[in-house]
Amino acid sequence: KRLVVAMGGEIGIADAPGGGSVFWFTIPAVVHRPAVRSERRALAHRTFAIATRNAVLREGLTAHIRSAGGEVISLPGWRPEQGQIDALLVDAGPAAEPDLPALPRPGTRSFVLIVPEARSHLPRLRELGYSDYLVKPLRHTSLAERLNITPPGPVPPIASAEIDPPSAPADHAAQHTSKYRILLAEDNAINTMLMRDLLQRRGHTVLDVASGEAALEISGRERFDIILMDIHMPGMDGVETTRRLRKRETALGRPRTPIVALTADAVETGKHACQDAGMDGFLTKPVDPAELDSTLCALIGMCEAPAEAAA
Repeated sequence: KRLVVAMGGEIGIADAPGGGSVFWFTIPAVVHRPAVRSERRALAHRTFAIATRNAVLREGLTAHIRSAGGEVISLPGWRPEQGQIDALLVDAGPAAEPDLPALPRPGTRSFVLIVPEARSHLPRLRELGYSDYLVKPLRHTSLAERLNITPPGPVPPIASAEIDPPSAPADHAAQHTSKYRILLAEDNAINTMLMRDLLQRRGHTVLDVASGEAALEISGRERFDIILMDIHMPGMDGVETTRRLRKRETALGRPRTPIVALTADAVETGKHACQDAGMDGFLTKPVDPAELDSTLCALIGMCEAPAEAAA
């Protein structure tokens, strides 16, 4: 009810014909009309192979890729004489067992399509050779963003926590953004991989930790240009971690490190709690790439120089 009211809507209950009750709510909303952007051709001159038994998923992926200028072939049925495949997309079933575990060509960028609940299967998928993943249901903007790759180049394995930025920018955003050292505090493995991939594709160096305690400990030993902090981590949450980090900065006379909250909670009271703890920005998950870029550009300007190890 608080969320509906905060969004300017109404909520109520009414008797249903024949017995029972009907709960209803209304909120004001603007019909989304996407602007025509150059990204519509972001996948031009690239070929993608799709392996799935789900006809609806296959048709949806095909439509998304072709609308961005890419070409699509279905597997099985691919033959070497058809040309180079830029990326392979393989659907994972309910048990996260891929339909087609064998890649058509060594070195092909491979995406496995999973549901959020399949995170426990990621190590197994990595062993099978899959280098990246996409979470179902897929969104048009995130699909084009993730598939707009620039081969060849080293591909970080699924669930890797290595501090290993790519050797070359993988999208247009990376060509226009300064490169910084970023601490990512996030306990959800799927969200961590999404954010790490998004940041590394922009050329940033990323270190990720899964708890507030770990974030507090490593930020005391090393310097970062910015910290992205999930506010709902178990144990010491992001708000308390930020509060303690700010207290330590003041006590030791250290420069203030920008901290951005990461959360799926869009309620204003949550934003106020983050601001009161000393956070400088707020990003709602799933994070929009354009909003991420603008937030980093605005806040990292507070830093005087690229970060180095703390004294």
